[in-house]
Amino acid sequence: MIINYCDIEMTVDYNYEEIEPEMYDYPGSPDSAVIESVKVNNVEIYDLLSIEQLYEIEGIILNNIRNNE
Repeated sequence: MIINYCDIEMTVDYNYEEIEPEMYDYPGSPDSAVIESVKVNNVEIYDLLSIEQLYEIEGIILNNIRNNE
């Protein structure tokens, strides 16, 4: 997915887990995105990002997925 973060266009590869509904004996779980790769101009920058930045990027990915469904 291509996103814009801090006015920088990034290509992000991720794994998406859909929401698991609540059952009487299972509390369920929210959807999630696990980032595998972040590239800017084909240069891998994942290791340069802080945990907080990665969480923000995950949030952008999840918002994009939720708004496109």
